[in-house]
Amino acid sequence: VDNESKKKEATLLTLSCEKSSQILGWEPILTFEETIEMTARWYKEYYDGKNNVYNLSLSQIENYMQQASMRNAVWA
Repeated sequence: VDNESKKKEATLLTLSCEKSSQILGWEPILTFEETIEMTARWYKEYYDGKNNVYNLSLSQIENYMQQASMRNAVWA
């Protein structure tokens, strides 16, 4: 029990996509800017409460799939 109390959690956790890129050939579909814009729009709509975020979510998924197809994603 004493050893458990001495463990510290990392203050900064990061995600690396390097392994999935190398092994699976994965590449992101959206740019960083596109990702931020879609995320910000979703949260704005959600907190404004004026529109149905379910429909927005479906629209964003459709947009994502179209972008993947246009950018020649292997799975699309």
